[in-house]
Amino acid sequence: MKGAVLKGDPESSNRSFKKKKESTKLCISPAKILFRDPIGTELPPSLQKFRWDVDKVERKLQEKIQEKTLIAGNFVYQQAYRLLEGTRGEGIDFPSFREQLRMKFGIILDDSELHLLFDKYDEDGNGTIDLHEFIRRVLPPDYNYGRQWFEISQLENEEKVARLRNEARQEFLACQGETTSEQLANMGAASNWTIETLKRQIQAKVVQKTPSGEDQYRRAFKMLRSGRDQGIRMNGLQFNLKTKFGIYASDEQMRQLFSL
Repeated sequence: MKGAVLKGDPESSNRSFKKKKESTKLCISPAKILFRDPIGTELPPSLQKFRWDVDKVERKLQEKIQEKTLIAGNFVYQQAYRLLEGTRGEGIDFPSFREQLRMKFGIILDDSELHLLFDKYDEDGNGTIDLHEFIRRVLPPDYNYGRQWFEISQLENEEKVARLRNEARQEFLACQGETTSEQLANMGAASNWTIETLKRQIQAKVVQKTPSGEDQYRRAFKMLRSGRDQGIRMNGLQFNLKTKFGIYASDEQMRQLFSL
């Protein structure tokens, strides 16, 4: 009929509106997720006293390169080189050297320390470590396609694993009260340490076993005290050093430690 207005079905219009609304929801961008840097850019204050010298950093870098490099193949040098190369084909400049040491090897140094190491490797002083400089200066002299260096590294690693396994076993036995006085006398050289050496060993063990963060000191305190004591008592500390850290301090050493 002329002039008539067609009325649509209200239910169908509602369904179409819901479909549009649902399709609109699907197009909404998800909320941004921010990831924290897992490595960090500087050492926590608790580790500042345990900084490595350049020689130890070099040794650790060589070990890490060996661990991450395949032993077989004709391009073993190139594989090792690319570990420190930020952008492939552009060589190892200072920014990539600093960033790859941090991200791939977990080695964090001050810029002054990094420059000493980088300048040692950059023989011609052009600001880039090329492949030949890398082979001569960064890789160990006995690298030899990884075989000799790898064998030495493997032997050292096996000895370290065996030592740690034995320490863990002795700590477990000590916790169970199954170690004899003869075994305790033969474990470690703690009885011959000076008080300063004993302090450094305790500090190193505490740092090793407590993650860095705002509550690091609280965690360390709980680890060294016994039960719910308000403070750290001599007998409790001596027992915890033995069972948690494998440090068998004598009664005399403990008295000297508490008299400081």
